[in-house]
Amino acid sequence: GFLLDISHASLAAAALGVDERSYIRSLPLKVMRELHVTGTGIVDGYRTDHLHMQPEDWERLEWTLGLILSGEAALPDIIAYEYGGITPKFDWRSRPEMMLRDVPRLYAAAHALVTA
Repeated sequence: GFLLDISHASLAAAALGVDERSYIRSLPLKVMRELHVTGTGIVDGYRTDHLHMQPEDWERLEWTLGLILSGEAALPDIIAYEYGGITPKFDWRSRPEMMLRDVPRLYAAAHALVTA
């Protein structure tokens, strides 16, 4: 199987100077078993992930879910929301109110996949 981390793919495409959607489409999406979702943003001058979702992150997720609905990508067994983390490095970006905001929308998107 394959684990697609949408934000990692976005960061990799930017680092490689290639189109993000073309890059994602070049990956082995037909054998995807996990999909990881997280927000991205600029921290200390660098684009990074494990942040709360921004409009462009939701757009990236919706586009990726469209690949699943069209059959271009496999329906994953797991969709993981990777906001925040543990240790002081992640404390400032592990705010419960952001999870309360993002998780219901992510759940609804995942639920729509399995009921389509």
